[in-house]
Formats: sequence, C-alpha cells, structure tokens
Amino acid sequence: MIKCIDFLSYNSSHVGFNSCVLKSIKDEIYYVSESKHMRAVAGKLDKPISGRAYKKGLFWKYIRDFYFIKEVLKSGGFDKVIILGATGTQLFLLSLIMKLFKAKREKLRLFYHSELEFLDSKKGINKLFARFAVKNFKLSNLIKTAVLSEHIKMNMLKVSDSYAGVKVVRHPMPSIKKNFVIKSITKAHEDEPIYKLAVIGLLRGDTKDLKTPIKLRNLKSIDTNFFGRLGPESDEIELSESCKVVKSHYTDDWLKRCLEGVDFLLLSPLINSYKYTALGTVSDSAEFSLPLVWIEHEALKSYESFPLACVVNNYSDFEAKVQSYEVPSIKSVSDWVDDWNHSSNIELDDFIK
Repeated sequence: MIKCIDFLSYNSSHVGFNSCVLKSIKDEIYYVSESKHMRAVAGKLDKPISGRAYKKGLFWKYIRDFYFIKEVLKSGGFDKVIILGATGTQLFLLSLIMKLFKAKREKLRLFYHSELEFLDSKKGINKLFARFAVKNFKLSNLIKTAVLSEHIKMNMLKVSDSYAGVKVVRHPMPSIKKNFVIKSITKAHEDEPIYKLAVIGLLRGDTKDLKTPIKLRNLKSIDTNFFGRLGPESDEIELSESCKVVKSHYTDDWLKRCLEGVDFLLLSPLINSYKYTALGTVSDSAEFSLPLVWIEHEALKSYESFPLACVVNNYSDFEAKVQSYEVPSIKSVSDWVDDWNHSSNIELDDFIK
C-alpha cells in the first residue's frame, strides 16, 4: 500500500494533478489531506481509496504543519510514502525529520510545486523555509524528489549541479472521455468581436500577465474575460460585465457555467515567471474541451505540439493566429494525451520504485 500526503492543497486546489497521479498509481492507496480537497479528488477517481481527512479550521495554515509531521512519521506498514505537495514550512520540517530519522528516507517521495520559486528570489516566510530545506539542508539529496516539467529541472541545474538527482514526472493530463466534444469556432464578423477568450484559475499579478488579456480587447475580433479566484496583485484586472471572479475556491461546475460560449482558454504567464512551476491550466483544456492560446513561453514549450494549442509569436501576430486556427480531430487530441500520459506514467513508476 502507498500512502499519499498533501497538506499544501485544500478545497479545489491541485485537484487535477492529485487525481491524475492517484489514478496512475497501480498499488492500493491511503490518502491523507484536507477534507473538502479529499472529496473533490475522490469525485474524479474511478477507483475507491481509503485514507484520513482533516477538517480545515480557523488556524488551518498553522495546525496543518503538525498534521503533516504526524502523518510523515506514521509511515510504518506502507511500502512508499508520496508527498504530493508541501508548503515551505513543511519542506523545512521534512528536512529536519529526514536528518534525524535516516531509516525513513528510503520510502519517502516528494513532488515540488511553487515552493521552488525561492530560486527566483521570491520573498516571504514560506519561500525562506523552502530555501533552508532545499538549498541549505539539500533535501533532494536526502530523499527522492520530482518536478513536473523538464524546463524546471533545466532551470534548477542552471543554479546548481546539486539538483542533478531531481526527477522529472511530467504533469499528467485528464484522459479524453467518450463524450468529449470540441465545439466549432465561428469565424469573426467584421463588426463585432466573436472570438471569446478566458483567463481562468488563480488570478494573480505576481506570476500572470493580467495586462495583455486586457490589451487584447483592443483587437477588433477578440474579447477576453476573467473567470476564477482573485489572488495577490490582482487589482489591475479590468472586469467587464461578463467576467466572474470570487475570493474563495470554486467548483468545476461553477467554472463550466462560466465557460459557456468561450472559444479559447488564454494562458498568460509573465515572461520571467513559472521558471520553477508547471502550468496546470494546460490540463483544463482537456477537462473542458477547449483550445488553448498563448504567446510563446519557456514553461509551455513541451505543449506546443498539443493539437488544442494555438501558439502565437507576439502580440501583433495574435489576431491572425486565432483567426487561422483549425479545430483538430478528437482522435488527434486523444492520441496526443494518451502518449503524454503514457510517458508520464513511465516517469512516475520510475520515481516511485
């Protein structure tokens, strides 16, 4: 049996990644996480899982670290323990535990998420603790760790050769379902914007370019909307009447209703962001049956062959690229996702063993 732990995520965060990983694990799973997050993940699985859910209370951000320590130490009886996500504080605590309990190192596996942004000089107490764990205590030399994209590993190696042992397990994507339908895109008329684009997810100005989507509204055939949760530095978002934003987590059903009538999901990472983080929004394309459009970005290079991708060279090229986009066949999308997930599963199996 494999124990999977995640005290980084709660409610709907990282549901797509965690559910895809749990689907791919062949062994019996014991899952530990926040209660609402566990229900959201379980709802996407095609197999039952056992585990323990912790209710998110008033002081969750502090108490969860104690839960994390307890669950990591309670690893007896499990073949492997996979930490699907951990805060910077939890990475620091984990590094201390691994220093003290060397016998537990062999069965531990850890996925890095945005906590690695300390390598990009991001500030904050969470990043500071992550720095102590990863850089000073060399956590990746104590246990097996993985990142979710090849570009992350490459950027880590530019910082130090000590990260050579970090594995790459590409971010899995949801499988294409039998009822998957790609809606046709009506070509734009000259007198009105027909191509409807949407920026979704956590809307934060410190990692996402929130100005370009607004600038795209100046193009005659383009209209852009924001659907998601307001994050840090999101004050500059200019909301139109059709935009819908919330201050807390939302459900897939809420987002699906928002996306009715949308033609493209717009990815807009800042030029120098996502060096050490994967963009999970790419998976939303398969989840919601919508093409993606973005201006060329290092973090998205491996997705450029995705049939639902429309890659634009620069702003001036944007309108022409969208207008010339041809909707692919469902088979081409399904084959690409199957090949991608096959490679991801091989990498995951190698990481776990």
